[in-house]
Amino acid sequence: MAASPRFAPLLALLAAAPCAAQSLPIYHSLNPAAESRSGLYFQPLVAPTVGWRFQVGVDYASMLEFGLRTSVADTSYMLDAEVLRLNLSATHDLGARSFLVAELPLFSRLDPPPVRSSADSRS
Repeated sequence: MAASPRFAPLLALLAAAPCAAQSLPIYHSLNPAAESRSGLYFQPLVAPTVGWRFQVGVDYASMLEFGLRTSVADTSYMLDAEVLRLNLSATHDLGARSFLVAELPLFSRLDPPPVRSSADSRS
């Protein structure tokens, strides 16, 4: 006798193999203006594991920010950028309550194509 189609999702869940969950990534702000204003950094819980753990993170952002001068001591700026970050990290347990983290962040800015004026096209 065949199983009823309404029980198919339940049977698929029962037959599924267990999977390892992914931890949260390390967080650094991609915006250089925000990174310099704040020391915010997020180190997720590192569960004890035998051996090395490796992570690869890719972040892309298209940023547009205006910082208008509100006092004489402030600096006005405009940030208009497209940036990409590739973050490579390795973690290794040193003991029951300590671990070692090594990170290599690689940054790139994405330049837009040059804008050609009508005067450039005549020459």
